Amino acid sequence: MGDDAYESLGLGILKLVVEGKRKAKKSAKQLVDKARQELTNKAAQETFLELIESIIINKYPKLSREQVQEMLTLNLIRGTRYYQELEEEITAKVEKKITAKVEKKVKAKAKEEVKAEVKAEVKEEVKLDTAARLLQRGISPQEVAAILELDVETVSNIANLQP
Repeated sequence: MGDDAYESLGLGILKLVVEGKRKAKKSAKQLVDKARQELTNKAAQETFLELIESIIINKYPKLSREQVQEMLTLNLIRGTRYYQELEEEITAKVEKKITAKVEKKVKAKAKEEVKAEVKAEVKEEVKLDTAARLLQRGISPQEVAAILELDVETVSNIANLQP
């Protein structure tokens, strides 16, 4: 490919940069078509198309990614550094939010589990203390076990430990 193609494409880029917004859409599409026809080197073609895309993105900052692609009939934005950085940023934000939510849920669940465990331990401790007191008052281990819903062996062990 000769220098004429680069010159023509180069002038097209310059025109695209200085043109008004109305003409820029049409000019950008024409440049995309011309670049696809004239640039045989794939890397040069991709770089040139990314340049056109960048100019349009800067010229029309309120357009969405899809609108820019539609305007230029391209799907190049995914390969651009701009898109990759944007994707990384969004991914990092989403991961951070998900991590925060998961941590919050895990902490809440752990807190509930600890509460339940402590409550069960306290309840058991109260039962054992009450069993000791009832045994001191002369109530039989079988009756204490039935009242406090403990097994007789546990109550008998408490009875054996008392002075």
